[in-house]
Amino acid sequence: NDWDQIEGKIQNHADSMADACVSIQAENGAWGSGVIVSRSGMIFSAAHVYQSPGEVVTVFLGGAKTAQATVVRFDRKYDIAVLEMDRAVDIEPAKMVGRSGIETGSTLIAAGHASGFNAERRSPLRVGFGFLAAEKGLIYTTCRITAGDSGGPLFDDSGVLRGIHH
Repeated sequence: NDWDQIEGKIQNHADSMADACVSIQAENGAWGSGVIVSRSGMIFSAAHVYQSPGEVVTVFLGGAKTAQATVVRFDRKYDIAVLEMDRAVDIEPAKMVGRSGIETGSTLIAAGHASGFNAERRSPLRVGFGFLAAEKGLIYTTCRITAGDSGGPLFDDSGVLRGIHH
């Protein structure tokens, strides 16, 4: 049935989606999430988690691995931040494409680190549905998003990055 097909697609990409999602602690102690988008250490996240460009934050990559990153780009209007880690990573970056392909009822997967980093678990993946609000340039989803998930990735059921949580 359709649910079995959806579950199979998600399971095929679950490891890469969870691995690309990182937990981030800002200078002021706030927790957020982000998604690795390049092996050089570039991360996309939500601007409201950070105070300003130039802020140095701690990135939790899983297990006991951490790195420092600097907020290099910052746009409060669109709530997007670009961070650059102090080193390259051996984590497969998220696959990316444009907004095309999101329709009402599209299966989406949210990842994030609610309530901050926990070395005992990976980033949980939460499945929901979504639709594109083209006039606003936003994707709405039924995926559960909570405190600490801000800046985390929103994937489609093929494991492709489609958005960042606000």
